[in-house]
Amino acid sequence: MALLDFILAYFILKNVTKLTYPKLDVLSIVLSTIGFGGILYGSSIAGSRGWGDLEVLATLAIGAAALAVFIYRQLHLDQPILEFRVFRYPIFTLTTVIGMLCFSVFIAGATMLPIYMQTMLGFSPLKSGLMLLPGAIVMGVMSPITGRILIESARADSRSPVYRFCC
Repeated sequence: MALLDFILAYFILKNVTKLTYPKLDVLSIVLSTIGFGGILYGSSIAGSRGWGDLEVLATLAIGAAALAVFIYRQLHLDQPILEFRVFRYPIFTLTTVIGMLCFSVFIAGATMLPIYMQTMLGFSPLKSGLMLLPGAIVMGVMSPITGRILIESARADSRSPVYRFCC
């Protein structure tokens, strides 16, 4: 099925942006891989070894240092891999942080609620999944609507960093 999707996408979908063929920045790719990988690995092994373990602290420190160098490099490149300059706009930074917090709360609830329903209330996995289904349906229906509202409100103020970032 995925192969059919790739074939259909190749022939049917059209590129809507201008191709620029930017230069591949290998150092940025290596730095981001070490940075994100170090933080992910350090966080993963902290559960079994504890946050005070030397390997946990070392991988987290190496990951954080690599990410700091990566961000510094991206801020000084003409064509960065990841555009961090949008965080200079306070409203963009604020809404991004709020979005991350809301998503974290959502994921925590979506993880803890089924565990609570199964262990404390005795629900089967099927019943606990069905209890979460209405919320998932509402999110699926509302996501494109809220996206359109965001884009339209950003277009109303073309100075908005959201407009510059999305459009």
